[in-house]
Amino acid sequence: EKPVTIGSYGTGKARILAGNGYGVLVRDAGGIVIEDLWIGGSGPKLNHGAGVAVVNTLNGSRKLEHIRIRRVEASGFGRTSKE
Repeated sequence: EKPVTIGSYGTGKARILAGNGYGVLVRDAGGIVIEDLWIGGSGPKLNHGAGVAVVNTLNGSRKLEHIRIRRVEASGFGRTSKE
């Protein structure tokens, strides 16, 4: 009913400098909104993470409800959504 929001407050996009890791990593959780962010990694050859990753390791592939990602820019990461 009341999702947790990871994002900017006010005008413009908050900047997350992730270096060699993940910008935002959500594990086994629903009720999440990720919005209005600029996320940068150290480059595809050095970075081993992703700009935004949502990982579900719950037993029985239980579906996680209400996960929204909007108005997010990410670049410089080693992982892609195809992996």
